[in-house]
Amino acid sequence: MGAADSKEGYTAAQAPLAPAPMTDTSSLLGPLARRDFRFFIVGAMGESIGVWAYLTVIGWLALELTDSAFRVTLISVMWFIPFFVLALPSGVVADRFPRRRTILVLRSVGAVVLTVLAVLTLSGGLTYFRLAAFTVAIGSITALDLPVRNSFAAMLVTPRELVNAQALLASEAGVMRVLGPLLAGFMLAGVGGGGGIAMYAGAQLFMVLWVLQVRERGEVPRDAGRDMHVIHDLLDGLRYIRAYRDVAAVVFISILTGVVGWSYIALMPIMAKEVLHGDSVTLGFLSTAIGVGGLPVAMALAFLRDFRWSGKALVLGLCIWGLAQIAFAYSRSFPLSLLILGTAGMGYMLHNVLHRAIILRVVERAYHGRVMGVLSLTWGANIFGTLAAGSVAETLGVSTAIAGSGVLILIATAGVLVYNPRLLKL
Repeated sequence: MGAADSKEGYTAAQAPLAPAPMTDTSSLLGPLARRDFRFFIVGAMGESIGVWAYLTVIGWLALELTDSAFRVTLISVMWFIPFFVLALPSGVVADRFPRRRTILVLRSVGAVVLTVLAVLTLSGGLTYFRLAAFTVAIGSITALDLPVRNSFAAMLVTPRELVNAQALLASEAGVMRVLGPLLAGFMLAGVGGGGGIAMYAGAQLFMVLWVLQVRERGEVPRDAGRDMHVIHDLLDGLRYIRAYRDVAAVVFISILTGVVGWSYIALMPIMAKEVLHGDSVTLGFLSTAIGVGGLPVAMALAFLRDFRWSGKALVLGLCIWGLAQIAFAYSRSFPLSLLILGTAGMGYMLHNVLHRAIILRVVERAYHGRVMGVLSLTWGANIFGTLAAGSVAETLGVSTAIAGSGVLILIATAGVLVYNPRLLKL
């Protein structure tokens, strides 16, 4: 699979040559047969459980502090704003500095910031403004880390193992997506939000300890498409995406669906409390259902060798994701809502694994960070959809807001397919 027609100054995008420590790609273990990848994924597991617990906790804390649907969604926006502002600069960071060292620095700083927030929460000194400010800080650290981490993971495996590696990372995130919100729900009921935040601080340190064991330094050669000027590097990455229609199609569909795709997560505390008449434990189970649904999909992709239907499966996943959100919006049964959210998790997982795997396979390594940085806009762009959904929820109701998000996912998917039908063949 190659990129579309190239433009002046670029050669056809080629799969990167990963300096993997092993050469037996036929092993049943796939990427797990590689030492560095094993250490990396264990560290990522700790970080994943922490971030999902944190995202569950901040929504509930905002609801307790304000009892406002709009302010609950606004806290979610505070988390995602840095992904929008720092998406492009973070990609340049990933392509300029040793990726292993960058991860270690960012996650160490994150542990310190989260510890301060946990102490503040447990001591009763938390206000809505302080929660918002710390959420922006933690979101900024994560936004800078995301393209670095994705690009670094691709350096630990061979090109043929990229789908498997991304699926394994998504699998661990899926397991933690199950455990994190569930644990957060019980922590909220027991020791309060400070416990969930403290757990995330510990998870940051856990990742640091395991990444320290990885031997690959994650350096990109300076002559591989980089310039000394930061702005030049940033613009060069954007030109690279524009030069290849296939790459642009995956980036566009990810950003467009990212604008509206997370609204139902931000509004889930409202659904749990006001529509399903539950509590924080109800919220934990609803959030957990998404991870439960996505986990079998990720596990299947993790061990399927030479998966050849990435484009078709990506589009299928987006369609399932959108339709499930519409169904969830009008469910008034807790068991049915769990089933629907599990289905939403299946669709999201297909999209989540395959859009990254496709990009990492067709883009040259020297541009991995910058292209993955642009893909981070899928996190940041949702601030617009989340704010809009919060306003709609205030005026027309939470069900209308969530259903509208699902419809827009389907429209965005159809629009990108019109732009580039080749997406189905990637």
